[in-house]
Amino acid sequence: MKFYCRLCLSLTYKSCQESHTSDYLYAEIAFRMGGISDRQVERVVSRAKRAHKRPWVRKRDRRWNYRSRWICPMYPHCAHD
Repeated sequence: MKFYCRLCLSLTYKSCQESHTSDYLYAEIAFRMGGISDRQVERVVSRAKRAHKRPWVRKRDRRWNYRSRWICPMYPHCAHD
């Protein structure tokens, strides 16, 4: 019985395949905006994603009747409660 390694079978991890799928999009946005790099566009998009994410909540505050005081920074334009 023979065993082959990942390189022999040309296998890769899914994260490696999907890691740079947005690079073309960032480059296109940077090109259309002019004067900024695709790295700057990527940084702005990642910051916007983090700002829109709900913060961590303690387990005791996840009760069915708990009312969060968190307000989404994009409040009028998103579907959060």
